[in-house]
Amino acid sequence: PDRPALRVVTPGGAALAGRPTTLVLRWFERAVCFCAPLLLAAGSESALERGLRAFQNHEWAAAQRAFEQAAREHPRSARVQKLLGMAYSAQEKLEQAEQPLRQACALDPEEPDACYYLGRLYYTLNRFPESGRVFEDALRHTAQGRGKVFLGLALTREAMGETEAAEEDYRRAIEAGEQRALIDYGMFLFHHG
Repeated sequence: PDRPALRVVTPGGAALAGRPTTLVLRWFERAVCFCAPLLLAAGSESALERGLRAFQNHEWAAAQRAFEQAAREHPRSARVQKLLGMAYSAQEKLEQAEQPLRQACALDPEEPDACYYLGRLYYTLNRFPESGRVFEDALRHTAQGRGKVFLGLALTREAMGETEAAEEDYRRAIEAGEQRALIDYGMFLFHHG
């Protein structure tokens, strides 16, 4: 059977690096790498593919609309729910981001970064006990990227005043190769050491 020609759309991650963004958006910049390279059949883009393309181009509202359609088409897809939550977060619609991120984490705790993003969302909303529980659960399901989960847990525990546990998590994040933990741990030591 004849198949349509395919073209590859790369994530454009370099274009994201160094751009001034909100704190929340920085957490989601790396997510584009999980969404690409994206293979698109010529002339037959799905809602998911349209959302990914819009997200890569920083067209947050268009990404949101496409991911909302994809969520209606695939309500049990953890990946789609995660991406919808990311689109809301990129627009600082943090309250709206909670439901799809929570659903993504519940549907598949091993979906790359779904639970991590939910934990970061709770942290951003100053809902530290919830953030801590989500990060702890994420550690049970995360094989790769554990350093950033440890860092999220360290920041959460520091915010809750649990300095000994926070220090241990900063060290674990550093041991796991999370470069951002070096700076955050240095600030922690400056304030608490």
